[in-house]
Amino acid sequence: MKNLSKSFRLNIVFRAFTTLMLILAFTTEVCAGHTSHKVIRGERPPVNLAPVPDDAIEKNVLLIKFKDQYTGHLQQFPPAIQKSGQWTFSIPEIDHLNALHPVNDVVQYFMNPAIKNGFTEKHKAWGFHLWYRIEFEKKADIKTLVQHYLDLSCIAVAEPEYKKEQIKGVGSGNDKTYTGEELRNLVSNDPRFSEQWHYHNTGQDGGTAGADIDLLQAWELETGNPDVIVAIIDEGIQFTHPDLYANMWPGIGFNFVSGTNQVVPGSHGTHVGGTVAAVTNNGVGVAGIAGGMGDGAGARLMSAQVFTALGNGGFHIAPIWAADNGAAISQNSWGYTAPDVYNQSVLDAIDYFNTNGGGDAISDGGITIFAAGNSSSSAHYYPAY
Repeated sequence: MKNLSKSFRLNIVFRAFTTLMLILAFTTEVCAGHTSHKVIRGERPPVNLAPVPDDAIEKNVLLIKFKDQYTGHLQQFPPAIQKSGQWTFSIPEIDHLNALHPVNDVVQYFMNPAIKNGFTEKHKAWGFHLWYRIEFEKKADIKTLVQHYLDLSCIAVAEPEYKKEQIKGVGSGNDKTYTGEELRNLVSNDPRFSEQWHYHNTGQDGGTAGADIDLLQAWELETGNPDVIVAIIDEGIQFTHPDLYANMWPGIGFNFVSGTNQVVPGSHGTHVGGTVAAVTNNGVGVAGIAGGMGDGAGARLMSAQVFTALGNGGFHIAPIWAADNGAAISQNSWGYTAPDVYNQSVLDAIDYFNTNGGGDAISDGGITIFAAGNSSSSAHYYPAY
């Protein structure tokens, strides 16, 4: 910690300790009866559906989770479509409800090629195998159906599927060239480092000196570590980019929209990946916060693609896959389109990452980060809130 004052070091420790205490204050730990796998869930505040705009809810879709005691039944009698066209679970109360509100399709919600279309015992401890996505044939009153399904004795959770959107900056600014005085403490030979005022702000381009993340001080502690895998849950990363490829995770990533390992590069996903771990001090492009110092020894970028030009999806799977593949940090640039709503299924996946992520870098769980947004709103937008 050379050149760091004692007060600065204590401030770092205090912030880390405070963050940890806040996390612990809002979590509860339970152990599933049939397994020793740790399950830690945070708060699940109730969602008042009445004021939620209809356009914030996916049409004709309902997500349900069965109670744990139905695990054996669902294994023996998985949902099936009858000759009459009716979907049944071989559970009279839910089959009757499905008959009243004709169902077009039923899928096991967390079944996905990314997790090899199966559930480990760790996944089952979190109840991922108990979630189903129901799609109704006709225009359905999803808000009313949520309550109808919640009234069933076999159902633990029923919720709409809330729409998500990407969080981007207001205006690009990516092509702007700053003409202010050169940074006196420049430690990177990356040609666009001086434009990254948020790293080290000396007032260039008329900005406020000191309004930055103190990156130069942070680099006194660490410049990057290849044992730390950061999942970029966003658009795909341009994994062949000359400023990124040396710090890419060897497996590159997964496209959760298409359900394949074919990552399609996107500008925002690439930008976020570069902020995290563009190779620093290599004379190319920008500097990454944890990009190493020109030797490809920065943090590793894992592309968990949930946005493409055609749509989005996989928000409930990406954190699980990332944790299972060794990611230590989950970086997210998305949120719900309306305030005061969230999907418990997605929050379970986030909590799963926080409990099981870390890989070889962090011994006890992962760290999840969400963009707060750029709309100047103080409304309760999850998951960042």
